[in-house]
Amino acid sequence: MQHPCTPKGLGHLRELDLSHNVIESADVGAFRDVAASLRELDLSDNRLAGIPADAFAGVSARVRLARNPWHCGCALQEALRNVRLDPETAGRLGCATASRPEFVGLPVVRALDSGVNFCNFHHRTTDVAMFVAMFCWFSMVTAYVVCYVRHNQEDTRRHVDYLMSLPNAPATAGTTVVVVGGGGIVGKDYDTDSSVL
Repeated sequence: MQHPCTPKGLGHLRELDLSHNVIESADVGAFRDVAASLRELDLSDNRLAGIPADAFAGVSARVRLARNPWHCGCALQEALRNVRLDPETAGRLGCATASRPEFVGLPVVRALDSGVNFCNFHHRTTDVAMFVAMFCWFSMVTAYVVCYVRHNQEDTRRHVDYLMSLPNAPATAGTTVVVVGGGGIVGKDYDTDSSVL
């Protein structure tokens, strides 16, 4: 299916120069209809700060992306994995902003060559948030269990006090009376021999 913004009859287009415009974004699969024939794509000197990872899906052309106000982060790093950058202009692809401040103003290629992984930084932040959420959940469950146990202890104590206040019934042979008190459980067996006269 043809992208709605792609003019008809461009299936044999070899070079596409979109430089020096005010392009601020590119859709996923924006160049899909011309990807097979395209050899050069120039998007330099625009207002691109970021592009989706699949914007250049299927494009094997050399791409110029220089002099755009790029935000260096995980999304750009993922998108550049699928792009064959033009070697002449790759050094002019700079980080206007970055998810890690130490890379602002540096060329994107230099930042990526340094071994930085912007996606790991993003995942680390997500991991910390997940840890905090799990800690809060665990604290709530623990508080609930403690309150539940304390509430049941008070109910048990009230029932024991009530049972202790009842008059004692004579014990029959072979029965065991168990009394739960504040200090523990006390039991007494009534032996059949002791109850025979």
